[in-house]
Amino acid sequence: MEEGIFNQNNSDNNQTVPVSPLPANKPRKPLIIQILLPVSIIIAAVLIAGSIYFTRAQSGVPTQPKPKVTSGDRVLGDSKAKVTIFEFSDFQCPYCHKFWADAFSILDNNYIKMGKVRLVYKNYPLDFHALAKPLAMAAECAGDQGKFWEMHNKIYETAAEKLTEAALHQWAIDIGLDKTQFENCYTTGKFTNKIQKDLDYGVSLGVRATPSFFVNNQFIEGAHADKVFQLVDEALK
Repeated sequence: MEEGIFNQNNSDNNQTVPVSPLPANKPRKPLIIQILLPVSIIIAAVLIAGSIYFTRAQSGVPTQPKPKVTSGDRVLGDSKAKVTIFEFSDFQCPYCHKFWADAFSILDNNYIKMGKVRLVYKNYPLDFHALAKPLAMAAECAGDQGKFWEMHNKIYETAAEKLTEAALHQWAIDIGLDKTQFENCYTTGKFTNKIQKDLDYGVSLGVRATPSFFVNNQFIEGAHADKVFQLVDEALK
């Protein structure tokens, strides 16, 4: 016998199978009740199912957190710009360098300086890039003297595979930083917590790779300059 199925053959050995007797002389329900009762049960079931579905649809999947500008962020552009781009980037990442080469000049000259876009740079140093954190520290220490973007550009205009820690100290001089102040900031790791905070914030937003962008809260992963500009232009319409 198949498990879970009761299959009794009442013809074997002429055995009598006990059954529940039909009720004798039980009054029949009016025809209208016989019709309406099952219909009402079906309607109730549909309404309950619809209510459950609607409740689940309303709760849905939790909304992805949206990035916000906070104190200490490195921001380029007008705070009243219609479009805000958050860039989560690694200074040693080759694809981050590619995005800078493909897009930064156009973005800066045609959008940021025109008051249309502001760019918020967030550090996202990857563990397997040995220079990612030192480079981020150098940029932040330059920012401590008001020259984050100058150091940012110095780093990105150099091919990722040619970056060295020694070059950072020369660049500090080249962009006009107070050398003593820069060296003190760099060697003491003044911005270690900020860099880690940027990284943790990216993780909380679902960032998994560099570069990653939020263009007015719309997420793009990868060095897709065309997609970034497409979203920017759509937002400016």
